[in-house]
Amino acid sequence: MRIYALPKLQIANLHLNAGLDSTYLDGELQVDLGIDNADQVTQPNIEARCRIYNSKGKEIKHSVPKMKLRPMKPGMNEVTLHSRVPNPLKWNAEQPNLYRLVIELAQGRQDAGAG
Repeated sequence: MRIYALPKLQIANLHLNAGLDSTYLDGELQVDLGIDNADQVTQPNIEARCRIYNSKGKEIKHSVPKMKLRPMKPGMNEVTLHSRVPNPLKWNAEQPNLYRLVIELAQGRQDAGAG
């Protein structure tokens, strides 16, 4: 048995779609988040912070590293993030160039939860 505590505002689920633009040059990232607000009140001033790292651990620049979200009502809230990654390393069977995505929720200056 494992017991652990979660923040009242947390990323409960996500769906990631990463592809290329029509010119096959820049990456397009879409992240659909299910954010669970277990509190009984609406949470204002929520920000999603997204960082992308390459296989060597270097942070990669992209178009929307921070996004202010609408107030999170009690229960499940659906949010979609879009970002463009300039000229990422392309993936193929011989060279699977992998990236790591870190998403954090913050309220004001405090972290609300990470995914």
